[in-house]
Amino acid sequence: MKKISITLNGLSVTAAPGAPLLEIAAAHSVEIPTLCNDPRLPPYASCFICIVEVEGRRGMAPACATRAEDGMVVRTNTDNIRKLRKLGLELLLSNHHGDCVAPCNMVCPAGIDIRTYLSETARGNFSDALRIIKERNPFPSVCGRICPHPCEDHCRRKLVDEAVAINQVKRFVSDRDRCAADAWKPELAPKNGKKAAVIGAGPGGMSAAHYLAVLGYSVTIFEAMEKAGGMLRYGVPDYRLPPLVIDAEIEQILALGVELRTGQAWGKNFHLDGLRKEGFSAIVVAIGAWSGQAMGVEGEARDGVWSGIALLEKANKGETPALGDRVAVVGGGNTAIDCARTALRLGAKEVSIVYRRSRAEMPANPEEILEAEEEGVKMRFLTAPMSFSGSGKLISMHCVTMRLGTADASGRRRPETVPGSKTDMVVDSVIAAIGQKVRWDGFNADGLTLTKWGTPEADPVTLRSVSHPDVFVCGDCLTGPATAIEAIAGGRKAALSAHAQLSGLPQDLSPHPFNIRKGALKDLSPADYAQYPKMPRAKIPQLDAFSRARTCSEVSHTLAEREALEEARRCLLCGCQEVDTCLLRRYSEQYGAKGELYPGEKTAGTKMPRHPFIDRDHQKCILCGRCVRVCAELQGSGAIGLAGRGFVTEVTSAWSSRLPEYACKSCGQCVAACPAGALSAKFKGVNVPAWRAAKASAVCPYCGVGCVLDFSVADGKIQRLDNKFSGKAANAMVCARAFSGFDLLETGARLKEPMIKENGAWRTVKWDEAMKVASQGLKQNSGKTAAVLGSPRLSNEAHYLLQKIGRAALGTNNLGGPGIGGELDTAARALGFNASTAALEDIYKADLIVTVIPDMEARYPSIAAALREAAGKGARVHAFEAGLDPAAAARIGAELQPAQRPLIITEPALIAGGELAVLTNLLVFKGKPEGLLLLRAGSNAQGAIDQGLDGCWLPGHLPVTNTAARAALETLWGCKLPDTAGLSGPGIIDLALSGGIKTLLSWGDAGLDGLALGDAFVVAGEWTIPSKLHPAGVVFPAALFAEDTGSFTSFDRKIQQAQGWRPKGAPQPNWRILADLAKHLGLKGCEDLACLRQEISSANRLYGKSGWEAWEGPVNLYAWTGELSPVLLSPEKEKPPRKGVSSVSDMPDKFIQARLAEVAFMPEKNNGK
Repeated sequence: MKKISITLNGLSVTAAPGAPLLEIAAAHSVEIPTLCNDPRLPPYASCFICIVEVEGRRGMAPACATRAEDGMVVRTNTDNIRKLRKLGLELLLSNHHGDCVAPCNMVCPAGIDIRTYLSETARGNFSDALRIIKERNPFPSVCGRICPHPCEDHCRRKLVDEAVAINQVKRFVSDRDRCAADAWKPELAPKNGKKAAVIGAGPGGMSAAHYLAVLGYSVTIFEAMEKAGGMLRYGVPDYRLPPLVIDAEIEQILALGVELRTGQAWGKNFHLDGLRKEGFSAIVVAIGAWSGQAMGVEGEARDGVWSGIALLEKANKGETPALGDRVAVVGGGNTAIDCARTALRLGAKEVSIVYRRSRAEMPANPEEILEAEEEGVKMRFLTAPMSFSGSGKLISMHCVTMRLGTADASGRRRPETVPGSKTDMVVDSVIAAIGQKVRWDGFNADGLTLTKWGTPEADPVTLRSVSHPDVFVCGDCLTGPATAIEAIAGGRKAALSAHAQLSGLPQDLSPHPFNIRKGALKDLSPADYAQYPKMPRAKIPQLDAFSRARTCSEVSHTLAEREALEEARRCLLCGCQEVDTCLLRRYSEQYGAKGELYPGEKTAGTKMPRHPFIDRDHQKCILCGRCVRVCAELQGSGAIGLAGRGFVTEVTSAWSSRLPEYACKSCGQCVAACPAGALSAKFKGVNVPAWRAAKASAVCPYCGVGCVLDFSVADGKIQRLDNKFSGKAANAMVCARAFSGFDLLETGARLKEPMIKENGAWRTVKWDEAMKVASQGLKQNSGKTAAVLGSPRLSNEAHYLLQKIGRAALGTNNLGGPGIGGELDTAARALGFNASTAALEDIYKADLIVTVIPDMEARYPSIAAALREAAGKGARVHAFEAGLDPAAAARIGAELQPAQRPLIITEPALIAGGELAVLTNLLVFKGKPEGLLLLRAGSNAQGAIDQGLDGCWLPGHLPVTNTAARAALETLWGCKLPDTAGLSGPGIIDLALSGGIKTLLSWGDAGLDGLALGDAFVVAGEWTIPSKLHPAGVVFPAALFAEDTGSFTSFDRKIQQAQGWRPKGAPQPNWRILADLAKHLGLKGCEDLACLRQEISSANRLYGKSGWEAWEGPVNLYAWTGELSPVLLSPEKEKPPRKGVSSVSDMPDKFIQARLAEVAFMPEKNNGK
């Protein structure tokens, strides 16, 4: 086809005429966002996000539906396009009702992944929970005691009953780890040879030191005080935060290799230039805010008026300031509460907090306010001091009454003086706790530019000083007095920013990811959460008020394990499970779209019936139509459809029926296609899912197509399938067997240790003993009384070792297994090897397709979907199964003559040799022998054939009787090999049942359990614990498909590497166990996978291509090139068909007529009728 030329963003490119602009752009690595388009289907153009400018055309054009014309000039990323795409996304978001990220995560100053650590805690994975917390906070035990936990204020559980006690769960997790002998330690990056200095050992400085050390820096902390901790140690009372807790978490940071120098005051003992001369490449300033803010009223300088922060420092150092009996604390924050409660513990009899606003405006933690009141602290709201007077120790505090006016910048209503409302309070001491500032004491900060508030001026994004590029500022000295968790977050941000500057690697400095939310808590309805049962919140154990007020020891206690588990299980696990794959979120972030820009009514939608494998959140649906079209046009189901019109349009089940009852195949293709998280795979057999589950992939075990499955795995189990459509046919074609049955092989009790049968009972043994008994037993017999069975789910490497053990150690060609071996040699004799000459992709290129497989939809649903797609694109598709219809065959012959790209698809195991000969002859006559697809029922059945796990065939599809091929293997293996053909899988079982097999090695699902094999010595590799009726004398645990490591070959000769997921207790890869067994049997072997693969390359002509073992992704391993001249066969001379399979007819003309019957596989308009 002649190419045309178009201009794409100023560059001239060639393309096929009529190709969609979206497809052309993708081919030239130009990304155009799209939500509704599926390349397997005709354009839909419903989302209007893929718009582009086409010169000479009015307005915008959807790239998915606009076809290329010669000379067309296209622009894909102009300012106007971006503006309109942003508008389109915001309009979609206006009716998208969902949270990307849990609201608790979004309000945590450090951005801790709260939802995930609660999930891990609920599942008993305390170490994983601690690891997640420490990703953002190296002081979890400290914060578990003093954090004001804004996360709980925004907890959606409040719409059910009470907020989850998030902070207390964190305290339990961290205390448990802190007290453990094997406390968790972060993995450190290799030392990078660079030094970083941190000035100040408070929460901000220690946090910066922690993350710099993790990133590979040599870190030194300079601290003016005698001990590290900063305000944690000197500003928080011991009854809230015991020093031992601070010491323990500081020690964990120092254990990372961080050096601490105490008694080192900046400006006195060292200066910035000196640090630079010592070789420090980055300097983090985290000196805190240690001076109390003056009240600005007359008389506050007199004796008896204390700074709140100074008082707490003295108390925490063990001093006992004389405050007298009556104490007034001015302020309403957490420091004021701490001062009031500390005054009680210092002996004051009457303590009052004077605050100029009402209780509702108090910034202090409500829990702390309540506990202070319980201990006897009185509150005087709407009161402010105006001056102090008095003589001797007594102080007269002159106050005025306030009232609340309009809101100020903080959002709180501004206090105003009520005229004529003066009152006096007589007290012994006044504690001012209205704020803090940086204490410089005349020091010029070594030239750092300071703000008008006396804080170092720094870039708000990078925290880098505006005057010193190697200085980064964090904590209270930058922000003013804030919470410990805010300082900790700032320390981490400063560390990442310094690392970005020194390494040149960009870092994500935002504590929170891009998020679209349902709305504020106040805007949501409890009705949306009515499905959750009420569960009481955990009660925090603490001393009674009377005892609390009289002790400086810790007054609250950590939850017990049972309480923490139950509390973590109260979490609703808000947020979207598809957050990492959601295209709507990805494009919204890319284009800066805002989710709440167009407020208004959102479509409620009708809740669809529950599905056993699919979760649907109708409030997230953007009506792109992809699920509906994939279901109807690709899968042929039509189980869902669009109902209603206009604003009330919705996706619902067909005829409002239950999905499983109306044509739904549970294939999961709707989930794979959904771009907005409205559809997701359910977690199977999981009460509390792991939100940050590990990812694993494996080749699907259910047929030989070679689909790659992506899993979420946790706690030693596969939780769900994660496949999303990526445009690659194999990954996209996941069917119901994989989507809903991925855990089928895990349902039984897994075998984890070798076992030996003694006196009819199984006994668990060590591996060495099992290997010894197995090898000795297998050596007892050889030749025709020995046999080896494998499974089509095993890797190429395992198949190779099984046949090697059979031939070289047991001297037998009795090799095979269920779905392996016993193959007709028709294709090998006709075409040169026993494999497909075509590839899966040829389905989409063919103009005529003939299938000869009974019930393709049930046996190979992914191929059926591919055929539907091909038919939709114009291919003529004819489907047959065994039967008598010469007229239909004649019609196929007639259509074959003009076909340019014919393709024949069949499964050799289901047809007679004569019928396969007919099909190969058709292609040979046509001159298109490369058009044959031979399907295999097992995931690696083709690999088993390739590796010679067959009684008649050696590795590389060479006959056992081939003297030269056999001699080459004898040289490679160093032993004599049997020269006569052996039995296949079914024949082996029949002979064993009759007593003819005396030694049998079986690996995988060979179906032996329950068979009576007489006195045969059987060694088996099994996935599940065998019953007492299993004929084996020794069983080894075999690796499941998702756990195994090795290579797998699809029916169309593509090889894919699988790196096994190894959950705790999983066996070694199958090849490893078989290699050990081969060694015990006296064979020369390989100790590693690379060596084994090199041996395979030497033994197997088809796998001799250098480097196949290193390939990633599906790659054609060997191809039919025409070098071996195709041979015409005589169908009537082929082996007779098996019982129930028809034979062929006479061959009256060039296109031999097979007795084949056309079946109603395709829609009538596409099936050739």
